[in-house]
Amino acid sequence: MKESDIRNGGTAEKDRGDVMVVNDRSDGKNHIYHVCTDGLSREIMFRDDSDYISGMNDIPICSLVTAIEVYCFCLMSNHVHFILNGTEYGCMEFIRKYKRLRSLRTRVRYGNKRVDDTPGISVKILDDAEYQMSAISYVIRNPLAAGLKMAPWHYPWSSSFLYFSQGYDLSGYRKVSELGCKEFRETLKTRLTVPDNYLVRHDGLIWPGSYVDYPSVEKIFGTPRRFLYYLSKNQDLENEISDGLVARSRYSDTELAASVGTVCQSRFRHAHPERLSIENRYILARELHRRYRASAKQIARVIGLDADILKALL
Repeated sequence: MKESDIRNGGTAEKDRGDVMVVNDRSDGKNHIYHVCTDGLSREIMFRDDSDYISGMNDIPICSLVTAIEVYCFCLMSNHVHFILNGTEYGCMEFIRKYKRLRSLRTRVRYGNKRVDDTPGISVKILDDAEYQMSAISYVIRNPLAAGLKMAPWHYPWSSSFLYFSQGYDLSGYRKVSELGCKEFRETLKTRLTVPDNYLVRHDGLIWPGSYVDYPSVEKIFGTPRRFLYYLSKNQDLENEISDGLVARSRYSDTELAASVGTVCQSRFRHAHPERLSIENRYILARELHRRYRASAKQIARVIGLDADILKALL
C-alpha cells in the first residue's frame, strides 16, 4: 500500500462494518465525537519513542486530508483515543486512514508481511457539554487507568499539556517553512503538504499545539477549575465501549489475564488482584464481566474464584 492510497481514501467502505457507531448521527453536520480503537487489541501499535513520534505526526496528516478538527488525543501502546470535531463520515475516515498509516509504518519498519486492520473502532457522538467534558477528561486520564505513575500532563504522547497552560517551551522547534524539501521528507516521512507555520522539533515531532484545537476545549470547560474537577472525577467511560467494541470478541485466558492488572489498578489503585480481599475479588470479577463479557467460568479461572458462586452473582 502506498501513501497515496491513504491520501486518496484507499479502500474506504461506505458501509460501517468495521466501525461501531453509537447513537448514529449521520446528518452531514459537524459534531464532537469520541473515536477510539480496541484497548484489548493483540497488536502493538507503538513500540518505542520513534513509533510514538510518527504516530503523533500521523494525526495532523489525517486531520488535514479529512478536514477534521482534533480536540484531544492520547496514544497508548496498543490503542488510541481521539476527541474530534467533524461529520460522522469524516471522523470514520480519519480513524480508518490513521489505522492504515500505522499499519503501513509498522510494515515498513518491522517487516510485517500482513497489514493488520483488526482492532475494532468505536465512534460515539458527544451531544452535550457534560458528556464532552467527561469524555475529554477520560481520554486525558487514560495513562493513569493503565497504571502509569505520572500526572496526565506529563504523559508525552497526548495533548494533555496544552489545556489552560500559561506558556510552552518551544525551544528546539522550527517552522516547517524553514525546512528544505529533502529535510522535510526525511524528518516528517510524508510528501503531503503541511502548513508552513507548523512547528517541528529536532527529532521530527510536530508540536501538538500546531494541530490540536485546544482553545475550543478550554471554551468547553470554561475555567481551569472545572477542567481539574472533571479530571478528578472517577467516571469510567469504558462502559461506553464495553457494551460493543470490546465485547464483540472472545479472549483467551492469557489475554484476559493481561488486562486484569489494568482493571485492578483502575478500580483498587494497585495492579495485584491476589492482594485483594475475597469481597473485592468478586467486585473485580463483575467489572471484568461488564467490560469484556467474559464468562463466570473464565473469570473464575483467571482470578481464582468459585465458578458457581460467581455465576450466581453475575
